Amino acid sequence: MSRPNYFRWEIWMADCSKYNLENHFVVIISNFKMNNKHKSVHCCIITSKLNSYKSRVDIELLKPSQIACETILTLPKTDLLYKLTDVKDIFTKLEVEKNLEIQFQLSNNFINTDIEQMENFLEKGVLKMGNESKLGNLRNNICNLAVENKYEQVIILCNESIKLASNSSLENRNDFLWHSTYHRSLMFSKLGNKEVALDDARESLKYVPSLRNTLSPKYSYSLWRLANCYENIGDIDGAIQIFKNLCKYYKKVGKTASRIEMIFNIYRLKNNLPKMKYLISLIEKMEFNERDTNKIKETLLKDMRQDVINMQ
Repeated sequence: MSRPNYFRWEIWMADCSKYNLENHFVVIISNFKMNNKHKSVHCCIITSKLNSYKSRVDIELLKPSQIACETILTLPKTDLLYKLTDVKDIFTKLEVEKNLEIQFQLSNNFINTDIEQMENFLEKGVLKMGNESKLGNLRNNICNLAVENKYEQVIILCNESIKLASNSSLENRNDFLWHSTYHRSLMFSKLGNKEVALDDARESLKYVPSLRNTLSPKYSYSLWRLANCYENIGDIDGAIQIFKNLCKYYKKVGKTASRIEMIFNIYRLKNNLPKMKYLISLIEKMEFNERDTNKIKETLLKDMRQDVINMQ
């Protein structure tokens, strides 16, 4: 019998006796390379004792539970008793990622010492202003060239923006990193480089603000990009799962038309023409407003009708 591989986001029942704990479900958070080269894995405990800690992420297992991002264990693989399932919801994964970032203070966003902040401001204040101005200009040029379909030039500017933002200490540098990785993914898709586009779409999600405190439109844009990339490489199940996550998001923010559009895309990928036509009839009857959708009614209907024509 071959030894099993261990992957990030797998949920296992584990023997936690070395930590004087009872057996617990845990989720593996260490990367694939470590998981398969070393004798141990890093895990977060999953508990059914619910509370309002900001470090907790809700998850539904055998009963309502929470991933405790503040309780990280190093467990020998021999203590992993059996695999239950995987974390499939990107929304949940993103919350765990952000909480781990806070837990280990991996971002300048989470510096919590006044002295550190003051020294950083005094030493780099002038440089920060210069960098922000350069990044702002780059962002404007990226948008302008993208409209003109100058894909290669956009990618060059995105690379420059990512390098500059990555080496800066700007508090809003993640905004520039998100914008550049998102647009670079879009440009690589236009050029037919599907795998690189997919990598950049995934990368852009790292720079989405924490969804625990606010629901960010960047989350929906990145997920939409990711769904398109999955569809382009032929991973239809992956694309459908992304559209399902977007349905949840648009329900939370109250964008009914956008939610219907995501359901429409799910039926499109399932080749269900009758359901697609029914959803078009719903959109035709709806009253639109700025809050409800990212597209005007005429544009949305045009896109949906074209999808129906393409399938007939």
